[in-house]
Amino acid sequence: MKPGIYLEITPIPTGYNDYKHSYLIYRKADGTSEVIRGGPDIIGGLRIDVETGKPLEQSKDRYEPGEDAGTRPSKRLDIPDDKLDESWSKMRGKAEEIDKSKLPYRSDNEADDPDQTSNSITRAALDAINYPIEKALPEGTDIDKMPGIKDNLEDELRQHREQAEKDRAEAQEQAKKDQEEARKDREEAGGLSGAIGGWPGEEPKTGKPDQKTTPQEQDRGGLGKEAAANQKALDAQKEEDRVPAAGGKMPAKEPVSRAAKLASEKTSTPVGAQH
Repeated sequence: MKPGIYLEITPIPTGYNDYKHSYLIYRKADGTSEVIRGGPDIIGGLRIDVETGKPLEQSKDRYEPGEDAGTRPSKRLDIPDDKLDESWSKMRGKAEEIDKSKLPYRSDNEADDPDQTSNSITRAALDAINYPIEKALPEGTDIDKMPGIKDNLEDELRQHREQAEKDRAEAQEQAKKDQEEARKDREEAGGLSGAIGGWPGEEPKTGKPDQKTTPQEQDRGGLGKEAAANQKALDAQKEEDRVPAAGGKMPAKEPVSRAAKLASEKTSTPVGAQH
């Protein structure tokens, strides 16, 4: 087949009112192919599952035995050759946005509850390049037999984007609150240390402990190294005054009175020296 982007149709299994499933395939000049297709993901909670970037033979729409490129109803989109890559990129981007949004899969034919199916992926991809759906369908296709083809999921995508933005804003606000709480906790912890006596070796409430402070200095209730040294010297002086060292002098005696001193001198004066 001629290189280009095609819309192809396959029947949905018996029991579904002759409904049709559609997908898009890009047949490239080098002989390779790539699909954009969707379907229900039952394991994932009945959401729309999207496949992009796969060759047809590796997708869920691969040809069954006996089928080939001309077996299924197919139509090549009227897109210039030099616009094929650009158009496919836009179509694929829209399909991948839908896949990331994890939109619910829905097929119930209720007027107030539009279908969201694999055909919605086809419609969304075509709308991404402003290509009319009526122009894209193979000849003889009954659009009413293609549930979801009239819904390009744009309303669902908008709601999803708005919710995602709201969730992101709430997450950012919560992160700010958590940071503020953490800051307050740090300030309270720093204030408690300062109230106890300040960090050892520093001015009170600086919040920065002196890493060189010894355990003994810490036991003095936060005194700095200089203050601690002065205290040690004072303690040593008191101890020296209380108990003389071996061979040292005793503390000086208290001064005696003048009369006592004169009396002492008279008793010690030589007899020949008196007049």
